[in-house]
Amino acid sequence: MPAGVTYEIDDNAAKCIRAYSSTSWKDASCTDTHGYFCEFTETTTTTSTSTTTTTPTTTSTAAVTPCPYGCQPGYSDWQSVGSCYKYIASSNIQTLAALACGLDLAALLVVDSAAEQLAVQSSISDSVWMGITYSGSSWQKPLLGGALSYTNWNSPAPASSLSTAYIDSTNSYKWSVGSVLTTAETVCEAKCLLAPLPGACNLNPCVNGNCTNGKLLGLFTCTCSAGYTGTVCNTEIDECDSSPCLNNGVCTDTFNGYNCTCLAAFSGTNCEVKLTTCDLQTSSEQKQRIAMFASQSVSSIVLLVALGILVIIFLILLDFSLERVFHMGQEISLWLAHITILFARTRTVLDAGAFCGADASGNPPKLSNVQCGLVAVWLHYLYLVHFAFLFMETLHNYTLYTYVFVLQPLLKRKFVLLLGLLGPLPIVALTAGIWFSDYVTEQTCWLNFSSVNFFFELLPALIMCAAGEICAEATGMVEYARNVMAKEEKRFSANTNSKGSILIVPPYQ
Repeated sequence: MPAGVTYEIDDNAAKCIRAYSSTSWKDASCTDTHGYFCEFTETTTTTSTSTTTTTPTTTSTAAVTPCPYGCQPGYSDWQSVGSCYKYIASSNIQTLAALACGLDLAALLVVDSAAEQLAVQSSISDSVWMGITYSGSSWQKPLLGGALSYTNWNSPAPASSLSTAYIDSTNSYKWSVGSVLTTAETVCEAKCLLAPLPGACNLNPCVNGNCTNGKLLGLFTCTCSAGYTGTVCNTEIDECDSSPCLNNGVCTDTFNGYNCTCLAAFSGTNCEVKLTTCDLQTSSEQKQRIAMFASQSVSSIVLLVALGILVIIFLILLDFSLERVFHMGQEISLWLAHITILFARTRTVLDAGAFCGADASGNPPKLSNVQCGLVAVWLHYLYLVHFAFLFMETLHNYTLYTYVFVLQPLLKRKFVLLLGLLGPLPIVALTAGIWFSDYVTEQTCWLNFSSVNFFFELLPALIMCAAGEICAEATGMVEYARNVMAKEEKRFSANTNSKGSILIVPPYQ
């Protein structure tokens, strides 16, 4: 008896006791009615050899296994309860919800445990369909899955084959039933992915890379790590196979890269940067360049000397007749052109690049692109001037020999000078203004055969040559009766010059 509590005994009463107040107990008849409390107490029995303890029991839930190989795309393993789920937050009737899951080769949700029930209700925001059906006398899993192993009905399980089941978010996520017209959101449930098939990526076939299983047994694809190649990524790539080092650089292969050892005349990752004005050339190429330079230099020097002597002689004699204007226009333009060619025909002055070493050693003076382009424009102008004077001379000879003009020549000296010196300027200006950078090549400062301006350099000269040759041919075709007013020595000179023009074509380089 607890301390401070009095117990009033009535021997005639039944052997039942009631708590009369907080401090007194009384006996009472066992047939009386009173309020009551239920109390659970732990009973321990002790003996001299052992102790026995009796405790209340609870129902346990079997442990679930998460998906070790993950889920199909779009699905996830909610709280690792052992299935894969996809939540579709849009309301539909159950038929359409089941169809949406079927497109993923999945099915409507079936809750098999309290853990799964908790995982679902913590992942949804509204009521969702379940895939269970009422068959015969009980609710069953779909596709002959058998009786339910777990239920959470809001009331005793309804019994109607026309009912549909859903988890009701408005009623503590209890299970409720609806009709075929009821709408709810969808949770699709699918099996966890199975382990990879034997003979594929689980055997780690990719030596240096990542493996992806194929669709058929034993098929796989390797994605190689940087620096490796091959079906199973077992071959290291030799980056030197593509010959990345330029200008006779030596390539050394490294892992996932390469190094270039350059000649002293080059630098850069691939030896692409020239440090001198020389180009690489073989021994035979060098000999050919030196021979060409020597022959062209000798011929240019001989021509320059001869033309220089002629110009000096006529300057001393002060012969400035119309015929000498034609000749001197051709001679001086040709003399200036050959002086230019002698010094600046190639990118290096006096073609000194021909004498560079086999390893591009040496550093002779070199013309820039602009300087080389100006040389080409100058040569273009000089050659057009030369052929302009040539054409005017042949035209003058024709008119003189055929008596077209007897007392006065067709062309005057001032007009000849202006036309010969200024006539080529529009053609040169047009070509230089549009295609200035196309005048030159990497080797020479004249006649870039692969550019369009080559035709503007060549065609005007060819046209004037052709017209001059026609005039020269026409001059000597017919013997004309003598005109007493004409000067026969000039006609004879014109005829001789015309015949010589047919055979001699001035050099055009």
